[in-house]
Formats: sequence, structure tokens, C-alpha cells
Amino acid sequence: MSGQLTPLAGFLLIDKPYGMSSAHVVAKIRRRFKCKVGHTGTLDPLATGMLVLSVGDATKFARFSITQDKSYHATVAFGYTTDSGDLDGTIVQYGPTPKLTQAQIQQILISDFTGDILQTPPKFSALKYKGRPYYYYARRGIPIPIEQRSTCIHKYDNITFTPPTLTLDVTCSSGTYIRSLACDLGRQLGGYSCLIQLRRHYVAPWCAQQMLELDQVLASDTLAGLLRPMDETLYHLAAATITPAQYHSLRQGQYITIQSSKEDCADKVFIRVYCSDKFCGIIAKVDDDLYKPVKVITCSV
Repeated sequence: MSGQLTPLAGFLLIDKPYGMSSAHVVAKIRRRFKCKVGHTGTLDPLATGMLVLSVGDATKFARFSITQDKSYHATVAFGYTTDSGDLDGTIVQYGPTPKLTQAQIQQILISDFTGDILQTPPKFSALKYKGRPYYYYARRGIPIPIEQRSTCIHKYDNITFTPPTLTLDVTCSSGTYIRSLACDLGRQLGGYSCLIQLRRHYVAPWCAQQMLELDQVLASDTLAGLLRPMDETLYHLAAATITPAQYHSLRQGQYITIQSSKEDCADKVFIRVYCSDKFCGIIAKVDDDLYKPVKVITCSV
């Protein structure tokens, strides 16, 4: 089964420029190519790197990409912190640079900030409270309850401490805030810190070499040849082959049966389905061998 593209449908991997919001990137692509565009997770304006846009029918599968692991290169400054956790905010505290060695900081990262951890998201973030993003309240000085969230740091690489800055690569689960990590590290070391530079290397399953410059994309006549297949972000799901009759049943919202043992889909909640070697969408297990449509796209089978 090979990845499938349909006209103006797939994922677009943009190397987001510094200083531009994710929403601005989406708007530029939408205006240029007159197509449906969304994103699978924002990058802060001061961050650069991989921004995954969903185009056309790929928007139906964006939520499955949102859950993928991510990798970042971050620079943390010690001695002060801001209300936003990065250089976009106002300095609110000053303090000394920790008198620790690189090896000591690395050990603290491994012991206290690796594996499953709890984070308090920044108050300047796109998370929602009562239908409005956190930054809406933060900009107006309105306090809101912000609950800790569980996330997972898989590993750190290339740790370099040159006082007063620390650079490192972070591989983590979706939902991790590197700004929060930067500020939490400073507090753990008995001082203050904030994120001063961030670049997202990749969002799984893609790699940095697959990113496209925004200007390059905007200068193209078409998105054909630039999009990644819709099912490329779904390879962590089990796959099953269905008949044309089953595909048409799914299109009508009807349930279908798949022999789990034969298709190796037992105990799998979501399954990507193919018909005539074409990706058709995602179904969900209801009971035993019974499955319901979750997201089904139009294709010729």
C-alpha cells in the first residue's frame, strides 16, 4: 500500500520563518492556492522550523498528526524570566546564573525532567479556557485557572552550557511546552530562566530535510508535488484492506465487518483502510469485528 495524494489534499511541511505566527502562514497558503488549509499544531511567532499544514481532505486527519512526537533545538538564558516564558514577554524577575557545571545540569535534566512529567502551560498560549485562548486573558490581565498537564520528555541531546545560556535538543511527546521546560529548569536550579530561541526539527514521522521554505511554496504554481500523502502520518495505525462494496457502505455512514485475526487488527481502536491500493480513511472498532466510519474520503475505487 503506497501513500496517496488526491488533488490539493495532503500535508505541507513548512519551515516557518522567525517572527511570523502560524495563523499567518496558514492564511498565506490559503489565499495563494484558494484551498482549505489548517495546521496540526502551532509554533510561537519567535520559533522557527517544521509547521505541518493540512490541505484539503488531509484536514480530516490532522488530529492524528497532532499526537505525534516532536523534536526541538532550544536555547535557554539564565538570570531572568519573562511573563511569557520567552523573549516575546516582559521581564518580571532577575536572578543569578546557576553556578553549576554542564554535567550537573545534564544530570538534573535527566533525573527531574525526563520521562513522564507535569507541566504548567504558559499563560500566553493557544490553549482554551471557556472558548478563548489563554493569551486573550493574559493580555488583559485577567487571571484564569491553569491546570498542570502530563507530558513526556523522551531524551536530550547536544547539551551545551556556556553561562549564561544553555543549548540542547529535546525529543518529546505532543503537548510539551519548551517554554515551560525552560522556566521550570531555572526554578529547579534556584534561579530564573526563559527560552530565547526555539527551532522545531521535526514532527514525526517526517524529518527536517522534508521541510519547504515558505517563499518557495508561495512562488509555486501549484501544490502538486509539494504535499505529503494523507496516510503518511497514520502509519502507527494498523491497516486493513476492504472491498469496494465495504467502501461505499462506509461512505454512507454504515458499519462494516472485518475479520480481526486475518487483518491483524485485533485490539486496535483505529484502523486505516485501503481499497484497490488507495487510502480511503479511518474506521474505529465498535465490537468484535464490527467497525464504524470515522473519517472517509472520496476516491475512485
